[in-house]
Amino acid sequence: ERALDRADEALVEARDRVRDLRAHVGESARLDTALRALAAAFAAEHAVPVVVNVDVDVRNLGALARDELFGIAREAVHNAIAHADATRIDVDLRVDRCDLVLAVRDDGRGIDEALLRDGREGHWGLRGMRERAAAMGGTVSIAARSAGGTEVLARVPLERAFPGLHTPVGR
Repeated sequence: ERALDRADEALVEARDRVRDLRAHVGESARLDTALRALAAAFAAEHAVPVVVNVDVDVRNLGALARDELFGIAREAVHNAIAHADATRIDVDLRVDRCDLVLAVRDDGRGIDEALLRDGREGHWGLRGMRERAAAMGGTVSIAARSAGGTEVLARVPLERAFPGLHTPVGR
C-alpha cells in the first residue's frame, strides 16, 4: 500500500513538473503569465477554481525570484487540492513595503500544527517551499487561517526580487 502511495505521489510530482515546464513556456515567461497558466491547468484538471491576482509589474523580476516563487505557488496550490480538500484557492502577488509578497490561501480544512513542525514522512513540499524562499533571501510562513483553510505567505526583499531596479514596481 505504501509503495502504491509513493508511486501515486511520484506521478503527481512528474505531472506537476511537466505542467511547470509548459507554464513557463521557456525561461522567458513572466511570473504573472506562468501563475495564470498554472491556475488554469489545476482548475481544469481538478475543478477547483484558482483565482490569480497580480498587483505588481513583474517585467523586471529576476529569474531566480520568478522560478522560486512559481515553485512555491505550485506546491501550495497542489497541497490545497491534494491534502486540504479546498474548494477555492486564491493566489495573490503584491508589494508590501519593501517586500514582494506571494500569498496562496485556500478554504480547505487547514493544516495541523504537528505537520507544520515535522512535515509529512516521505514528503518534501513544506521544506522545499522554505528552501526556495531562503534561496531568494526571503521567508515563507505557512499557517492555518482563522476563517478556515491555510495561508502560505512568501516574502522576498524587493532588491533581491528585482536586482538592479531602483524604481517602484507597484501598479
